[in-house]
Amino acid sequence: MKGVAHFITGVALATFFPEVVQQAEAGSLLPMLGGIGGILPDTLDFKFARYFEAYSTEIDPGPDPNPGAIADALVDIMRRAYEEAKPQNVMVHTIRLGADLWREYAIRFDPENGEVGVRIGPLVNTGQVPYAGTEPLAPPPPAGGMKGGEVRHKLGVPLAHTYSSEYRVNVFSGPSFRFEREGEQLTVHFLDWHRRWSHSLTLAVVVGAMMALFIGLAANWSAGLWAGLVTGLGFAGHVLEDQLGYMGSNLL
Repeated sequence: MKGVAHFITGVALATFFPEVVQQAEAGSLLPMLGGIGGILPDTLDFKFARYFEAYSTEIDPGPDPNPGAIADALVDIMRRAYEEAKPQNVMVHTIRLGADLWREYAIRFDPENGEVGVRIGPLVNTGQVPYAGTEPLAPPPPAGGMKGGEVRHKLGVPLAHTYSSEYRVNVFSGPSFRFEREGEQLTVHFLDWHRRWSHSLTLAVVVGAMMALFIGLAANWSAGLWAGLVTGLGFAGHVLEDQLGYMGSNLL
């Protein structure tokens, strides 16, 4: 879900209470605090948590990307994670060619065929809009094979279904993956730093209590209690909404 949806959910939850609506009519910003609580979990992740993640490997394709080399690097890391039963965190970097110009490429994990595929795509702007006719010429078929313009390399280990079959790497910072053996299968975790401690109902209570204390000391305890309630509800609403997606939340 987009941040604006979580913000609106927080505002909507705040307006369930007639007292909050009455105070808002008098100029109070209580509904906005609900919206802030609604976007806070993702803010904690994308503005803070992601920068504390350690990566065992970083893949940087450079300005002239070789899909076979990218696929090779991914397969090597994934096999290592499976054979050594030691999780591997990998950052896949984007390809920036100018102030508003990027080269897109796609990574595919195919559990049915036990393959990893990489396809070099078109040039795109920062809005992810592709420029027509900028796709590179298809490279000669490698030893591992090619399908639909993708270089395909055999993985050689059982692969579990993942968050998505294809990941497009295009603008800003690239995605990260955590490859981890679970039983007899290798699982691909997408953005493994996302929705951990930041997406918990426990933290919703803590955030609500902190907001109540802050507003209570700064203004009055009645305002503090309402501020803590709507902020905590907005936060909890975000966590519960994210349960509807594949990545889920940490809950407790």
